[in-house]
Amino acid sequence: MKSNMSLSRRQALLLGAALPLATGLATLPRPVSAAAEKLGASLFQANRFALGNFEVTAILAGTQTVADPHKLFGLNVTDEEFAAASAAAFIMPTGTSSFLHRPS
Repeated sequence: MKSNMSLSRRQALLLGAALPLATGLATLPRPVSAAAEKLGASLFQANRFALGNFEVTAILAGTQTVADPHKLFGLNVTDEEFAAASAAAFIMPTGTSSFLHRPS
């Protein structure tokens, strides 16, 4: 069976030019409708907290114990400055300190 449909060059060019616009309509921004149930705080392998109307989950990948944190952090400050900054950040300036690793 023979088709009687014919397409001129001008029609083909218009169709080709309109094709990106037609696919763009399907990808226009729409309101997000995903709604997950809030689970509340967790103490295991993830830390959840509220941020406005959202619930944020920070995944804990592990910890590392460092014998002398001043050899790792604060190499350009004195021992007194490092001790003050450590106290403000709740890090023990001497002895061992544990640091959490969160994937980014």
